[in-house]
Amino acid sequence: MRKLHFLSFVVSAVLIFLIAEANWINLGTKFICSTVVVGLAIIFNVLFSGTDESDKKADFILDCYNEFEFVGYDRVQGLLYNSVKNAIDFIYSGSHSLPNDFYRGILINGKSGVGKSLFVKQILSNFDVPKYYVDFAYSYDVNPVKAVFFYAKKEKDGSPCIIFFDSLNKISDKYVGCLVREMEKIQDHDIIIVAATNNLNKVDRKLISLFDQKIDMNMPNKADRIEMFYEVLGHLDIDFDEDDLDELAKWTNGMTGKEIKAFIYETYKSSKFDDYLNLDDFRNGLKCFIYGHSVYCEQTFMDLKRTAYHEAGHAIVDGILNNHEIIEIFISQREYVKGAVLFSDSCLLNMSKEDYLNEIDVAVAGLIAEEIIFGSSDDGVIDDLKNATRLAQDMVLKCGMDKDFGPVGIEMSDRRDGIYCKKEYVKDSTISVRKILKDSCLRVEAILKKNKNLLDKVADSLLASEKKSISGKEFSAIVKEIPYVE
Repeated sequence: MRKLHFLSFVVSAVLIFLIAEANWINLGTKFICSTVVVGLAIIFNVLFSGTDESDKKADFILDCYNEFEFVGYDRVQGLLYNSVKNAIDFIYSGSHSLPNDFYRGILINGKSGVGKSLFVKQILSNFDVPKYYVDFAYSYDVNPVKAVFFYAKKEKDGSPCIIFFDSLNKISDKYVGCLVREMEKIQDHDIIIVAATNNLNKVDRKLISLFDQKIDMNMPNKADRIEMFYEVLGHLDIDFDEDDLDELAKWTNGMTGKEIKAFIYETYKSSKFDDYLNLDDFRNGLKCFIYGHSVYCEQTFMDLKRTAYHEAGHAIVDGILNNHEIIEIFISQREYVKGAVLFSDSCLLNMSKEDYLNEIDVAVAGLIAEEIIFGSSDDGVIDDLKNATRLAQDMVLKCGMDKDFGPVGIEMSDRRDGIYCKKEYVKDSTISVRKILKDSCLRVEAILKKNKNLLDKVADSLLASEKKSISGKEFSAIVKEIPYVE
């Protein structure tokens, strides 16, 4: 509304200037016209000044509408619902003795995309009390902390209200002190605070300490993911085979709810909006979601052959070291890759040193396969090497898994292209990282040389395929014919 006031004065000033410069108008008429313009501007501002505060307040009212129902996370839903309900009941009761399970500040922590905002809005929609909202990912014309507490405190005494602070990790430094002061005095008012963040490390320690309950939202488990498929597919009115859901839940292990929704939409689009989706549709949709759509690119046979051996190397080394289930191996050009191995159910919550080394071995396997067959590799190994280097750096700098460098755990937040940069520790750790990568290359070279026949067979199968791909079942059949040599 302040922008409208400013605009009215600007327009008035321009009109008065034009009137003053008009030579064909006499002085008396100019005075009358200018007076009328100023008068109209004043009337406009008086008429609309009363809506200024209500318009500001509307910016902070929480809209609990969700396009989708938040599903899964039953334990977490119960925790937040009961905490808010107990707080509201306590405020209505007027009691002065705090119950043991009473929480006035509740902090939700979880990875970006797990559905924290959707979850909080759905839970809060159950309570018929005033609700206010600040998202620190957006910019406001005023101090949002000061403004939202101003409106919350104006609610009548004995009537609880809720403030939801979203993206708490993005709060500006200039607002932190204000929020700390308000939360320290929260017991003097009938206010309940709920906040959400995807990075606790970026939230002020003092601020975190003022929340008396912390709720972690982990990645969705298998049952949660199945519920998400039911919810989104039902919302789109798409038919599917329920027997496929178990397989789809494995394919999406490690995905957030937001990513699962995007994967389903991508599948729906790539099927040309078919009202029935089968497992092949979802497999193609997964490739589109992760690697982009198919693109026409005239590749030579040698290009395809190099890619076939590269992907075969990844698949074989992973099969020996990790035994992850393979969804598909393909060597057809897509927007982001020339080929890839789609793995299923390969997300680890905690990784040991052996797990890190295995992942590094799988990452460099394509490079080593190319060197064994062709004597050298091409630039298709860039992303693999970045990934391997990042894993090795994590081992050395974050997890203290290198004996020479020592048991250190350094917070490294500044990355470029997936590789640590602009940190003094990088130079000191270079020797350890290079040794991990060189040792990995030697291990993988030994594995692939012992499995040369299997490497040839998988590459030949990819080249012979009309679609330039083989399914996980076809890969397993090849391994059964030519078993791994460990």
